[in-house]
Amino acid sequence: MLTLGFGSIFTVFCCASCVVSCVVNGLLVCIVQQRRARIGFYRFFTLATMLIGVMYSLAYAAAQPLWLAGPGILGFFSISPWTRNINLIRIAYQLWFAAFVLIALSMACSFTYRYGLLCCPRIVSWFETPRRVVVILTFLLAISLWWLYVADFLLFQESRRVRRMMHYKFSKEYSVDIMSSYILTVDIKVEASAQRSVTGALICTIMMQLQIAIMFYWGVSIHNAVKVRVMSHRMRRIHKKALKMIIMQVRFNPVTFLYGPSFVNLYGMFVDTDFGQLSKFIALWMPLFPIFNPLIVIYFTQEYKQFIFNQRPSTVKVSSTVC
Repeated sequence: MLTLGFGSIFTVFCCASCVVSCVVNGLLVCIVQQRRARIGFYRFFTLATMLIGVMYSLAYAAAQPLWLAGPGILGFFSISPWTRNINLIRIAYQLWFAAFVLIALSMACSFTYRYGLLCCPRIVSWFETPRRVVVILTFLLAISLWWLYVADFLLFQESRRVRRMMHYKFSKEYSVDIMSSYILTVDIKVEASAQRSVTGALICTIMMQLQIAIMFYWGVSIHNAVKVRVMSHRMRRIHKKALKMIIMQVRFNPVTFLYGPSFVNLYGMFVDTDFGQLSKFIALWMPLFPIFNPLIVIYFTQEYKQFIFNQRPSTVKVSSTVC
């Protein structure tokens, strides 16, 4: 009887999750385009998040990354069938890492915009005035490039010791030549690179925590604004439902599928234990993020569900009620 190893299962899972992600994100994009007149400017935030999700899925399916997290070391390597194509794997890793910060930035901007709709028209103008949009996009691009610089030139440092260790541990199991493949390594036991790697880990952590804090702050501000503002019972109910979607989008999705596993991997090198099989579970867990995100948006947005089930649309404009 034919038995499949984890490597084959992981390859199939990555490709399948990528296809599913493209389908569900494509479905939401189609809904948004069909309802663009009713959704208004907010559709650009939804489209950006969906495109980033697809980019994440394609990059993850191309890289098919596994990693080793242990005392003082961290290493990422690819087990994809095209792992010998070093340039492809390199690009896939960069897109995968970029998606981390782009997802958080997109959500933080959407939270800020929604708060502006409720309380501060000046904030809204920063997203709808072309000249100010250019400033915001330039700022977001600078943050993304800084993130990649920290990851590529501070956090990860080439370590022959970690490379040999990973080759000895995984080369036979996954039929991959790690000694000649493109991999990313961290070795904080080597004094020459330890300071740079630890600094990179701290900067990455601060950046992720700061983005989560911004989303939390605007979420609380939106909640407080809904409580004190005078509005109809129906509008208040719609705003509260949108707030629940925000909480699910932040606390359940990126924190559960992206940042939580990333923290486990990042700080696995600071503990005196080998994570063993946990990395396999995390590898299967992380590609689910771009699948759940559009499902959450569709579930909590009545307008989108009505479109799917071909029901009569509501009379409330989505751009002012849906986040």
